[in-house]
Formats: sequence, C-alpha cells, structure tokens
Amino acid sequence: MFRISRLDCRNNPLAIALRTIALRAIALRATALRAIALRAIVFRSILSRAISLRQLQLGLLFVLTFGAAVVLTIAPPLTAQSASITQAKVSEILDGSQVFIQNQLVAVNSVANQGQQVRTGQARAELTFNTGAVGRMNPNSVMSIGSQCTQLQKGSLLINGAVNGCTSSLVAGVRGTTYVLDVTDAGEEQVSVLEGEVSVTPRLATPGNPSVPKPTFLKAGQRVGIGRDRRLSIAQQIPREEFDRLLSGPLFNRYQRQLPGRDKIQRSYGRLFPGRTFPLKPSNLRNNRPSPRKRAL
Repeated sequence: MFRISRLDCRNNPLAIALRTIALRAIALRATALRAIALRAIVFRSILSRAISLRQLQLGLLFVLTFGAAVVLTIAPPLTAQSASITQAKVSEILDGSQVFIQNQLVAVNSVANQGQQVRTGQARAELTFNTGAVGRMNPNSVMSIGSQCTQLQKGSLLINGAVNGCTSSLVAGVRGTTYVLDVTDAGEEQVSVLEGEVSVTPRLATPGNPSVPKPTFLKAGQRVGIGRDRRLSIAQQIPREEFDRLLSGPLFNRYQRQLPGRDKIQRSYGRLFPGRTFPLKPSNLRNNRPSPRKRAL
C-alpha cells in the first residue's frame, strides 16, 4: 500500500486518478460492511422471533399436557363412561311372576322407560339397560329408572356395567364394574363393591358431612353406607363370609345367563382372599344341566 498526498495529486494526474479509485473502493467497502451488518441485524431479529415462537409452542404444549394430566387426576373419572339411561328391559324372571312396571304385572321382554318404577314381589328379575349394563333385583325390591342413575328405594339391586346407581342419600358413580346397592326397611343404605371401583357421594349434606359432599372411593371388597343417624360411614372391608353369601345368594344363583363380569369378580376374589375357593360356580346357572345319573343294576 502507498499513501497519496494532496501535493502529489495537484501535480500528477495519475496520482489523482489513483486517489479517486481508492476513495471509491473505501466507500464501496463501507457500503458492503453496512449491508452485511444490516443483514446480521435482520437475521438476529428473525432468529430471536423463531426462538421465542418455539419457546411459546413448547410452553403451550407443556401447559396443555400438564393441564390434561391435572384434569384427569382431579376430575371424578368413575362417572365418565356411564351413559344416559333411557330404558331397561326385563330379560329374566325367577321364583314367581310378581314383577311390576308402574304397578302393572309384566313378563319377560317388557320395557321400563325413563321415569318409570320397577318392583318385585315374591320374585327375582334381571334387567338389561340401554347402556348394555345388567341389573338384578332381589324379591321385594323397588327401583326407578332415572336419566343419570337408577334409584333403589327398597331391597337389593346388583349392577354390572356402566350404570350409576343411587339411593335417596347416595350416588354410586362407576366406569363399568359390579356392585350391590341395599336399602333396608329401616332406611339404612349401603354400597358394596365386588369388582372394579366406585365413587360414592352423599346426595345431601349429612351430620357427618355438613359441608359440600365429597366422594368416597371404594375398591373391590369394600363397602360404605348411611345408617339411621344419616351419617356416612367410613369405607370398610367386606368380610369373606359376607362376600361368599353375596356370591352364592339370590343375586347370582340360578340365573339362566352368566353375569358378564363374572371372570373379573373371580379375579378380584382371588386377590382379596388368596387360596380360597371361588364360591360362584357355573353349576349355579339354571341352564347347566346335571350329569345323567347311572341306573341302578
């Protein structure tokens, strides 16, 4: 490199030309540097926006994922699969003919619609709900078909499947399980879970729960109830002897078809009472014929 002084430029045309070219080169270089700097600023701005957008997307994804997990955790999931009840069909009658819908004597395949009452006298009945769930009524039982739950007013009702059961004081929310509702003549109410899980919620504030009713979650082999003092009991284990009486009693014995949840009940029984023989045998079904007897010689 060489320097071109002003004095040289005055007397030397070549020097003047070289100086002019050098100045233009410097100007072009400065312009190029400014363009590069501007492009860098623009790129940095775009990159910052992209990073911010990515962070926002990740943040939204986290919020949605965490929010969904929280909802699934705190929401009462046991009622999610219980569809609206519109009707129940009488699918079997045992031990007599005294089954009534709205106090009218009925036969198999009769249908009780929403808002109607089903009652048994000296007979047992099996019902099939529009949800596919199965209900079985003991003798001298009374129930009503509600849109959100099947309400038992008296007696015993077994429910297998996606139907919420209730009494005047309790609501049993289910996903598809097997449980028994009992209402005695003295007004005592009880929910017993044979398989699956059930959330039991008081319908009104009681002396034991004066504030907003909170659900009690029951697992297989547990029960809860409200006595004549209207206090909600704590969850208790069902003694094996009582569990056996339920399985060998009128809610199971001699029905023509096997309860859809029988295998699940058997697995629950095995977990609750290891080493014990499951009392509900296929021989309890009415359509199982005994083996032919040998003729005496």
